[in-house]
Amino acid sequence: MLKIAYSCFDTILNFFAPPTCASCSVFLSQKDIFCSNCFKKVIPIVSSSLKITSSFEIKVYAAAQYCGPVRRLILKKHIQSYVASRKLGQFIFDSVEAQVFDCDAIVPIPLHWTRKARRGFNQAQVIAQFLSKKYKKPIFDVLSRTRRTKYQAKLNKGDRRKNVSNVFSFKKGVDKCNYKRLLLVDDLMTTGATLKEAAYALRSLKPMAIQAVVAARGA
Repeated sequence: MLKIAYSCFDTILNFFAPPTCASCSVFLSQKDIFCSNCFKKVIPIVSSSLKITSSFEIKVYAAAQYCGPVRRLILKKHIQSYVASRKLGQFIFDSVEAQVFDCDAIVPIPLHWTRKARRGFNQAQVIAQFLSKKYKKPIFDVLSRTRRTKYQAKLNKGDRRKNVSNVFSFKKGVDKCNYKRLLLVDDLMTTGATLKEAAYALRSLKPMAIQAVVAARGA
């Protein structure tokens, strides 16, 4: 009976608010992220390694290259689209192998409080919450930004590194980590400067392993 009720609810919801492509907004016959034409433009990308120190690096998994429909979906955060961030979570869930989420806790990359207040949400946290529910993994919301930084996309590689240097600290009361394997989550990796600083900060808590997953990565 419960399945029938959910089916009826979905039918009614699709009638009044039919699903649309997250990129071109064309109406879809069923719930999906992209229409078939836009999905063909999504370019998969292999995992990469990000060097944190001379003796420590982390694996970064990405659902796709940062271009086309995926890029448009990510940029919707600038128009305060909470739904777009949830779709990024779904996109990662659909595109990244499940073993990547064989972790003990998920750590979202934080926004500065002023930027979060203006946007209304933190896209990395929305993605993390979606993945947390899907994989039944706890969220270890331990990091905070000590200052408001410039948008990374507007800076060159060298300036991006300086922009986020020592930008992360631990939230009040956090002095240890009870989780052995941590998974950093963000919407986008370009040069990797932000993930690098976050991983460097987390390393001081002495987890056994740190990995990262993003919706898109610059090729």
